[in-house]
Amino acid sequence: MERTGAIQVVPLLCRLIATLAVLIRPAVLAQTSPATSGHNDAFYISFQVPDYHDTYPQSINRSFSVAGYCAQATSNYHGFVRGSEGRINLIDPPGSTFTIARGINAAGAIVGYFQESNFFVHGFVRSPEGVFATIDYLGNQTLAWSINDAGVVTGYYVAANRQHGFMRSTKGKIISFDPPGSTSTFPTGINNERWIIGSYLANGTQHGFVRNSQGEFSSFDPPGSLQTYPSSIDAAGIITGYYEDASLIVHGFVRSRTGEITTFDAPDSTQTVPQSINAQGATTGNGSYHAFVRNRQGEIVTFDYPGGANTIAWSINDLGAVTGSFGNTAGLTLGFIRVPLSFRLAFEGKSHGR
Repeated sequence: MERTGAIQVVPLLCRLIATLAVLIRPAVLAQTSPATSGHNDAFYISFQVPDYHDTYPQSINRSFSVAGYCAQATSNYHGFVRGSEGRINLIDPPGSTFTIARGINAAGAIVGYFQESNFFVHGFVRSPEGVFATIDYLGNQTLAWSINDAGVVTGYYVAANRQHGFMRSTKGKIISFDPPGSTSTFPTGINNERWIIGSYLANGTQHGFVRNSQGEFSSFDPPGSLQTYPSSIDAAGIITGYYEDASLIVHGFVRSRTGEITTFDAPDSTQTVPQSINAQGATTGNGSYHAFVRNRQGEIVTFDYPGGANTIAWSINDLGAVTGSFGNTAGLTLGFIRVPLSFRLAFEGKSHGR
């Protein structure tokens, strides 16, 4: 089968691209700081992939392990995983020129994607033991985006310049899917029931979708939405994401399992972008000026890494710990973990380099 050239990744999802060869680096010393929130107090650690200019965490599991990617100012991206004890491993498949680790499940299995020198893109799954499996659907360029606790993976592949969703079983069987009417499909999350969420393009408009375990689709849009982008689904089937209205203001939303949609905005924000939801229904994401956590009751706490700039939250685990990135005074981008004080002992019991 003929392979096309460089992948055309949709701008909204253009954040990232993984399989084999793990390089072990020294553990990074953690730094703790007082919380900046007015309530729901938390403490922070920062970390940096050794010898790399920028560190971008993407996902955190219940054990506080973090997956993401890193870069030098003049080089391509490399995947990394920061273990629960604080040790950082680089992840680069042989032949990879661009590696992104996107998600990590409860057991420590990681998904992502990588690019070869010919610009061809492959998805991957890395087992907790460090064994990689490459994901290519029918020879097409493939990006793995999310993994559930059983190891079932979702993402998308590109065929004839169109994106299609896929689900890969734990045995490696892959099925393709598209919501009815879709001309491009972008799955972004999967839960343990194998419910898959994401967005799809139809007649120039992005709509949200959820695909249940029987393969049935439901399409949805918050009231007033011109473009809808679901980002994460929890164990109960609650979805979070964001949408754009006619005034080009971006709002957050939470959709219940039965379809009721609640919209919200971070304080003083015209751009509210939730990225992740945990089993307690808490979401994290970013407003116009600060990162935030919103609990199930709708209370929102904004935060910034103490002394940092441009704090970006990407993922929240079931204990309420958030990971993301921030800039420091030296011009570097560092990773952080924000942990509620109620779980400090559980976190410090992992050692985290201390």
